[in-house]
Amino acid sequence: MLLTPHGMESPPPSLTDQWFHDAPSKLKLERIFKYPFLANPGVRESQTETQGGLQSAANAREITREQISQITSALSSAPRGEVDFDWYISDPETRQYKEQLYDLFSQLGYEVTNRMEIMMAAPPPVGLGIGIEATNKYPPEAIFIQRAFDAAGISLPGFIDPKATNEVIIFVGVKPEK
Repeated sequence: MLLTPHGMESPPPSLTDQWFHDAPSKLKLERIFKYPFLANPGVRESQTETQGGLQSAANAREITREQISQITSALSSAPRGEVDFDWYISDPETRQYKEQLYDLFSQLGYEVTNRMEIMMAAPPPVGLGIGIEATNKYPPEAIFIQRAFDAAGISLPGFIDPKATNEVIIFVGVKPEK
């Protein structure tokens, strides 16, 4: 049984359907299962050099006050647990965005840790994702977190990470190009 945001129990719909609600095809699901960062089609092949360093701060992702308010409200009665962060370390914008997310979860009362810094040559991992161990074994807060971000207009597609135990994994890759 899943708890609704109002604390009531409801029979769970297919977790796979919920977890991959925005996946348009089986191919995308398979790519999410194995390579969460490939689920997002916008891949930056290289970083843009500017006079002040890598990438302009004006193009950085930021969680707005409105989004923080929406996420906080949606998670107000959700269960709390461990949230581990994996991120692409070679991109300053990605690190900055990960820190915003880390601080948000910390302020909301989740036990947050930095699990893995990802270093890759090319292509870099792209976008955000939320990972669980398996669709039949997952922390109850995972669905609440995914729905809260969706309500705030932030896509957080799901992926399977067999190395996860009873924690939620938040994956932060480089900003997708539009």
